[in-house]
Amino acid sequence: SFDKGLGTGELDVAAQFDIAAAAGDFLPFATLGYKWNGSPKNLPLRDVAYGSVGVQYSWDDRVATGVAFDYRQSSVRTSPDPQEGSIYLSVRVNERFSINLYGVKGFSDNSPAVGGGLVLTYRPDFGGVPRPPE
Repeated sequence: SFDKGLGTGELDVAAQFDIAAAAGDFLPFATLGYKWNGSPKNLPLRDVAYGSVGVQYSWDDRVATGVAFDYRQSSVRTSPDPQEGSIYLSVRVNERFSINLYGVKGFSDNSPAVGGGLVLTYRPDFGGVPRPPE
């Protein structure tokens, strides 16, 4: 609902291409995308390109760290383009549980100054149904 400040109320559509290739213990990755923003009459939004680049290092089969840089054109022409860097630590506790700790630093006025979070993941056992590889 645009009236409640929860979005524009219009349909947004995006397409993106992701690539990653392991090189020993390193995993470089990149994303390139384009988003077509639905634009209400009272808020002219432009369609935007976005992307990210980064690299992950696997210390062993349970622990990995990584860094990434994200860039996106601003949906409003008069606002700066959001640019952010992030770091993360991912730990697989066992086959079912993993923990991801991350931090974010913004490099533009249209990005968060700093941020971070913790993601706890549980992968249930579906009685022998194969899970996709990690």
